[in-house]
Amino acid sequence: MSILEEVFREFNYNIRGGGEYNWKCYGDGARYVNLLLNGVACQIVFSEKTRGVFQVKTSRESNNGEDFKGYAIFFQPKRQKHIQEFNTKIREKNYLHAYDDKYYTEVFDWAYFLTKMRGLIDNTPDEDDGEITLELSADVVARLAFGAHKQNITLNEYINQILEKDLGK
Repeated sequence: MSILEEVFREFNYNIRGGGEYNWKCYGDGARYVNLLLNGVACQIVFSEKTRGVFQVKTSRESNNGEDFKGYAIFFQPKRQKHIQEFNTKIREKNYLHAYDDKYYTEVFDWAYFLTKMRGLIDNTPDEDDGEITLELSADVVARLAFGAHKQNITLNEYINQILEKDLGK
C-alpha cells in the first residue's frame, strides 16, 4: 500500500486544498494536498505521475498560535534537493511563512511518524523523545552548518553526531 493510500485509509480527513508544488526540488509534476485531520494539519507532497511521496508534514497549533508542534518526513532520493532549496530560501529570506518561527521535528521512520501524527490527532502529550532546544550564536550555527555541508548531512544530524560523540549515547 502506498503512503497516500495509507493516510487516506487510516485517518478521517477533510481536504483543505492542493495543487502544484512550487518548490523546484521535486521537479515537474510535483503536487501537494493539504488535509485537516481532527484539527491537525497535514501536507503530502507527491509525484502526479507515479504517486510516490516526497514529503509529509503534520502539525497542531493552539488557537493563540503560541504552541506549535510539527513533524516532517522526507523520502529519498529528493530529500537533499529539498534541503538545498530550503537553505537557499533561508539565505535569500524568501522562505515560506511556516518556517518563520515554527520548526518541524524531522522524523526518519514512517511508523514513528504515524505514531507522532496520531498523538497530535488524539491531542495526547508527547513522550520525552530526547528533544532539546539549543540557543546558539549565528557564528556557531554558521560553523555547524558548514560542517554538516562538508559531510553532506543535515544540520540536525550533524549536531546529533557531535552530542553523541561528546556525551555518549
